Amino acid sequence: MRTVYPKLMNKTVGVLMIVILISSTIPVLISAVDQHIALAFVLPVALVVAFLFAYDKVGLLFAIIVSRAALDIFLEASRTSFGGVGGLLNLFVILIALCVVVEKPFLYEKKITGIWAPFFLTAAVGVMIAPELIDAVRTYLALISNMAVFVVVFYYVRSVEQFQKIVRLVVLSSVLPALFAVYEFLTSASLDGVRLKSTFAHPNIFAFYLNLVITLIFYLLKSSREMIPRVNRTVLYLYMFFLIGLLLLTQTRSAWLACFAFFVLYSLVFERRLLLYVAFVPLIALLLPTVQDRIIDLGTGNELGREVQLNSFAWRVVLWQSALSWIPVDRYIYGFGIGGFRFHAPEFFALATGYHWSAHNVYVEILFDLGIVGLLAYLWMQVKVTAILCGLWDHDRFTTFIALLIVAEYLIVSASDNMLSYLVFNWYFWFVVGGACALACLAKRRTSDDSHFAPMS
Repeated sequence: MRTVYPKLMNKTVGVLMIVILISSTIPVLISAVDQHIALAFVLPVALVVAFLFAYDKVGLLFAIIVSRAALDIFLEASRTSFGGVGGLLNLFVILIALCVVVEKPFLYEKKITGIWAPFFLTAAVGVMIAPELIDAVRTYLALISNMAVFVVVFYYVRSVEQFQKIVRLVVLSSVLPALFAVYEFLTSASLDGVRLKSTFAHPNIFAFYLNLVITLIFYLLKSSREMIPRVNRTVLYLYMFFLIGLLLLTQTRSAWLACFAFFVLYSLVFERRLLLYVAFVPLIALLLPTVQDRIIDLGTGNELGREVQLNSFAWRVVLWQSALSWIPVDRYIYGFGIGGFRFHAPEFFALATGYHWSAHNVYVEILFDLGIVGLLAYLWMQVKVTAILCGLWDHDRFTTFIALLIVAEYLIVSASDNMLSYLVFNWYFWFVVGGACALACLAKRRTSDDSHFAPMS
């Protein structure tokens, strides 16, 4: 039994080496070549992924996790009206989850169904009444891929050590995007107002991803203090501060606030002596012109007027108010279908100027698209996840604290951004949360039948 997981990891390392070697050159190459050249990569990549799927399914998922953050440039360049490599990766992730469940159905937890089923049932209705069916189906499959990532890691995490290994995979995935962010910064024509987005489609996605990685690095440093050599600890600390610097350059205020809140809450709960150091961080950050400009921006443009340009938050508020006041009473029950908000935005939003804006708020978007029933199902999913994680508190308070804060940060930033549309970030989020939920279920089982966190056979 104890030899199975090392064998899995050895196979995974082989897969990772292949994918890392390929993906390490992709961001720079795609930024330098024409889209038609990028399309030439589609078939070879599809063949490689198919081969890896046959060789080691779980290893393929781990390889995708390590490389996916660096692949957005390539995937965007290879996208066509019929899809692209991104769609193929989504499909393979779903197939991996199906194979895992079929191969070992006795390990399936009913809690997984309890978490996801209500939301997916309401979302299925949302697909049927959607204004644009094809786009709705794509969105639905993307949501299913989130669950697939959760399911696979839920199956394969069987100890705290294994959970820390999947955390390391997520941290490792940040190396190439971080390096590309440096390249982006150095090659910017002007540093005035630059917002780093690295290999991601938008600076906000990069910011939320960095926030997650920073949290996980801190978790590794504190949870594995005695196991990490001093030199490696120093490197991790330096890397974490480097990522915090990149986070500031994304100019994403909600991510700044979430990161700061994490360190404050950690200090209050575990190490109050750190509060003194944490308190100086905003003061130092405010010395940066980039941070000053983003903070000052919130103080202007808060009222709609003919000659007034709204700041980003005030603009969001007007968008939400316009959408909620436009919804007929009966549509509050079941909504307009998946994609309904974007489709109808030019009709209810006076500032749309013909553009199909997203909601910039997960809760408003779900209420508009799936109605109250869909919103309650989504909140139920998050409540169930939180309840499962709380079951780990008596066994591992620090891991529980980190996992709960990751969920809390996700829910908070969902109030001001299109989190459901950020596929890459959602995969990393559910990858970590799925592993933590697996630990919680194993801890509960250990309490009830005195079993141990033994590697899965």
